[in-house]
Order: sequence, then structure tokens, then C-alpha cells
Amino acid sequence: FGGAGAEKCIYKKFDISGQKATMTLSCAMEGMGGSIDMDMKGMMGADQFNFDTDVAMRLPMVGKIKLKGTAVGRHIGQCPAAS
Repeated sequence: FGGAGAEKCIYKKFDISGQKATMTLSCAMEGMGGSIDMDMKGMMGADQFNFDTDVAMRLPMVGKIKLKGTAVGRHIGQCPAAS
């Protein structure tokens, strides 16, 4: 939830209680003149996460695009670039 571009995001909600997580954020899309709003709800553990996501992108030439999905991740080992 950080890294390059994170400074363009505003968290409207960020709640982690135990392994349950709920986040709502809005980010500017520089270069495209648009924005993206995300709602993420799910479980977050020490080495994995599973979120249901609702995404709304606003692009000047296209309008509003809505997406629904699931984001799943699992830590499988140290990144070789970090060594």
C-alpha cells in the first residue's frame, strides 16, 4: 500500500482488525487526467491476502469504467532484488 505513486492517493477508510481489512481510497492518474476510486474488503494474514475489489475509473475521453474482481496474493520467499 505504498511505493511509487502512493503519494497521489488519499485513504478515505483504512481499517484492519485482526485479519479483516477494509479500505477505500482515491488516486489521481497523472498523464491521463483521470482518477480511480477503490473499495477493498477481505482478509489479510502474515503472508497472504484475499480482497474483493470494486474499482471505478474516470477518464476524460472515455467516462466512467467500473470493474469488480478479487485480488489474491501470497508471500513465497524473499525478493532476489532485496538481497
